[in-house]
Amino acid sequence: MAVARECVRAQVAFYASTRNYRIILDTHGWGETAVRLNKKAAQGAWNTMAQEITDEMLEVFAVEGTPEAIPDKLQAKYDGILDRITFYHPFQPGEHVERWRQFARAFNG
Repeated sequence: MAVARECVRAQVAFYASTRNYRIILDTHGWGETAVRLNKKAAQGAWNTMAQEITDEMLEVFAVEGTPEAIPDKLQAKYDGILDRITFYHPFQPGEHVERWRQFARAFNG
């Protein structure tokens, strides 16, 4: 979980470094973080960008939990807001088939 969390932190930093996404960070009062990330990206300082993403930011932009807990957490956070989701998770055909079926059942009834 800790390794996955840091990968998500780096991914959020990458997206947040794009000027067009600054408005999203501004909405939460984190606009200056977007400015710092944009500068780091322009300098090629990719390895230090994740440090700009706080745990509070991760809580807003990601859903964290065990595979069994994720469907309920996603529904609690996004019910009535989203009509589809995409997992940023490596998918290999044939791997974790039952887990993916559980996710599908949780969302499709």
